[in-house]
Amino acid sequence: MKQRQHGLSRRSVIGLIALGLSRVAAFGESKRKLSTRDVVTQLVEARNGARPDFSDADLSGLDLADLDFKGADLSHCNLFGVDLTGSNLQGANLARTVMDRATLVRAQFSNTNLEGASIRRPSVYTDMHLDPADLPLFRNANLTRATIIARLDGADFSGATLSGATFSLRQERDLGGPPTRGLDRCNFSGAAMVGTNLRGLSLTRSVFRDANLSSADLRDADLSYADLRGTVLTDARLDGAKLEGAKGVN
Repeated sequence: MKQRQHGLSRRSVIGLIALGLSRVAAFGESKRKLSTRDVVTQLVEARNGARPDFSDADLSGLDLADLDFKGADLSHCNLFGVDLTGSNLQGANLARTVMDRATLVRAQFSNTNLEGASIRRPSVYTDMHLDPADLPLFRNANLTRATIIARLDGADFSGATLSGATFSLRQERDLGGPPTRGLDRCNFSGAAMVGTNLRGLSLTRSVFRDANLSSADLRDADLSYADLRGTVLTDARLDGAKLEGAKGVN
């Protein structure tokens, strides 16, 4: 009797695994693999008023530099390793899009929907001089529950929604070692950052004027000389945070 129960259990497990693998395969097959030519063609044809629709497409590894995706639908896309240098994505829909290892130098994400997007270890500078002019722009973007693992010192997130977003410090071995921690001198003025995970990050001289950091995780963060005037910090976790020279802190 025990052997039969054990055998049924094994069959059940094997069946569940097979079902899971079939679903993964089906998801992979649903991605439309497009070329750079395909993308450019759709963008040109869309100039007549139609909204470019690239949703659920596989654009990984493509050179899409300097293209105008304003208002386009790129939701659920695979943009792993794509080059978006100088591209305009203002007002585009990139919800739940994967942009890991993408090149985002001077990319425009103002008013863009990046809800649930994954932006892990992108390239945001042209060289080792770390010129702030190279940084992507996230002004008024929706980054709710996004995962952002990048060095973005000096980036503009003013007016953005970052509630539930994670700037993780976990090891990302699948992407090549530990993530960087730089968010110094960033502009978070007026940003909605309820429950945002900023634990352990360097945020020196960053501006949070009139931002909402309720329930944000700022444990062990370096907020030295940050501007926190008008910032809502209700239930924010500040254990171990460095606040030397910070403005607006009682």
